[in-house]
Amino acid sequence: MRRAARGLGKEFLTAFAQSGANGACIDLSLSAATSSITHIASQFETRTTEINLKPYACDVTSESQVESTITQIVKDFGKIDVLVTAAGIVDNVAAEDYSYARWRKLMDVNLDGSFLCAREVGRHMIQRNVKGGSIILVGSMCGEVCVRPQKQAAYNAVRSLILLTRAWKSDI
Repeated sequence: MRRAARGLGKEFLTAFAQSGANGACIDLSLSAATSSITHIASQFETRTTEINLKPYACDVTSESQVESTITQIVKDFGKIDVLVTAAGIVDNVAAEDYSYARWRKLMDVNLDGSFLCAREVGRHMIQRNVKGGSIILVGSMCGEVCVRPQKQAAYNAVRSLILLTRAWKSDI
């Protein structure tokens, strides 16, 4: 689970844990990932079956960090059946006022981070012949329509990454 320390990522990880699945929480901050896992695990303390949740710190804009983190998760869990990428920077800034540096940061985290995580997990699934695996890149209706009055040109552009999922589905 990419960016599972808060927001949608945390909700996805909670739902997976509720169903009895083990999970990895990837976040830029190890302390945020650890805090998230502690909170999620506390909801299931009375369960008879153990749920294995582990935190990982990873800058998803770094190819080498993503590669090593996914490798470590595979070592820790044996395999990855599901990846959900839920990280997202959202800015309400008019396109003409948006700095290129901020544009790059948003693209690096929201698009490139999703791509790197999905590519590495996809490689793992193919190499290990994982059957029934899923890679879920969280998109948004903002990838297909412009929601007003929000001024989110950069966010809207990157949320069309759902097309990346469709393209990979046809590739694999």
